[in-house]
Amino acid sequence: MQQMLDLHQVATAQDYYHAALIFQHGETVEEIWSAH
Repeated sequence: MQQMLDLHQVATAQDYYHAALIFQHGETVEEIWSAH
């Protein structure tokens, strides 16, 4: 997911919603904060 964000492949509100959902279930604190 982070690679997609870095490559600007996340563009719509729905894309960001799904990205946050993925980060919310991450394994590290940094991933979880990315959901915020």
